[in-house]
Amino acid sequence: MTPLQEAITDDLIEIETDLGSQVFTWDDEDFYCHVGSYSQTAKLQVGGLMNLPDLMLVVRKYDSSGNEVFADSILPTPKRALITFKSKKYRVQTVETDNTDTFFTMTLTTVNDGTKV
Repeated sequence: MTPLQEAITDDLIEIETDLGSQVFTWDDEDFYCHVGSYSQTAKLQVGGLMNLPDLMLVVRKYDSSGNEVFADSILPTPKRALITFKSKKYRVQTVETDNTDTFFTMTLTTVNDGTKV
């Protein structure tokens, strides 16, 4: 890990701690994260509108010791991976890594919010 990656990781850990150490679950493992943004849109479907909340999570790639959090650097696959965050299931829409390769953002859409899916 470079000194820049170490500084960014330390800052992300501090943000996660300040926000209550939130985690998402993927492949039966918990990963620390924090919410980057949240929005809600409606999509017109046959039979009415379907709510599509969009959630962006910021996820660090390293723990406090500098070890990679994701085994073999395998990240959730867009359009296929399902994660759980705050007891709701979401489908991963996009995964984008930052320029320093220290963290990534995931854009998610809900898969079971009680509306038509």
